[in-house]
Amino acid sequence: MDTLEDFAELRPPLTETSALAEADRCLECGGPSAAAPCVVACPAAVDVPTFVREIAAGSLLDAARTIYGSNLLGGTCARVCPAEILCQGACVLLHEGHAPIAIASLQRFATDHFRAEGIAMRDCRPANGLRVAVVGGGPAGLSCAALHDAGYSTEDAVRLGITRTAGTVTSAALIMVAVFGLFATLSLIMMQQLGFGLAVAILIDATIVRAVLVPSVMKLLGERNWYLPAWPTWLPRRHRPTIGAGI
Repeated sequence: MDTLEDFAELRPPLTETSALAEADRCLECGGPSAAAPCVVACPAAVDVPTFVREIAAGSLLDAARTIYGSNLLGGTCARVCPAEILCQGACVLLHEGHAPIAIASLQRFATDHFRAEGIAMRDCRPANGLRVAVVGGGPAGLSCAALHDAGYSTEDAVRLGITRTAGTVTSAALIMVAVFGLFATLSLIMMQQLGFGLAVAILIDATIVRAVLVPSVMKLLGERNWYLPAWPTWLPRRHRPTIGAGI
């Protein structure tokens, strides 16, 4: 009830001292021939050894940029991602009988610091003449926005965004369908109906909505996809530089 009243964090953040001490424990696994186990286990392929090393060196902004470079939802994932069975579950220290690196807490520490500084995650670049097609919403839509900021056209951004996030989104959809499918084994008819309905809804969202409706609408909207109204003043603004400005 306390959480519902004040929206306080369930887990307190790391202090600067504890974050630096935790980052120093990292063995910095991986190399040119093989990626670190924690990177392989991360669905977003975040370069964990690099951002942990940057935290240990006190370069929190660089660490946050490394995280956001692979995952625009890095701050959110640091709180909700099941790191215990993904990156932290693959930590070499865990298999040697030691506690794994608190990767999620370190990621949260870096991204929270980045947001507190009020620095933009990315800047729009001048149009490069290439075209982008966005297919899908959610993580795919965010990827498309990032590609658009990099100078790609709407069509090319949609296409590349959906292909780069297809694996993650499809895996999440399959897991949710499997979980809700278990409801069908329960004795209560209401729970069976609920599980079946949610499973069907997820399948529709992952196929018809993501692959057909969303890309079609975004194709029709064109550049209007990226329009940001003036009233949400709390959102960061992106300004596309003009080619030749300052000359």
